[in-house]
Amino acid sequence: MDLLWPEHRVVFEIDGFNFQTSRFAFDRDKRKDLALRAAGFGPHRLSRDQVMFQPSLSIAAIAGALARASLPLPVSARLS
Repeated sequence: MDLLWPEHRVVFEIDGFNFQTSRFAFDRDKRKDLALRAAGFGPHRLSRDQVMFQPSLSIAAIAGALARASLPLPVSARLS
């Protein structure tokens, strides 16, 4: 996990091209996403280039995820 807000159950992974170039790395990331979802976290992904060269986009994505995580659950979700 690259960025973690445990109290909101939000995770951001920053994917760099140099680390995502093999089938093993691709599968590892998919396994990690499944494990995070199973643990109740909403994993999000940004590319290294988005963080480095489009910081406003990255900040907006993070702020939006944190804002959504702060909203109360709908009644139907609380009943299950």
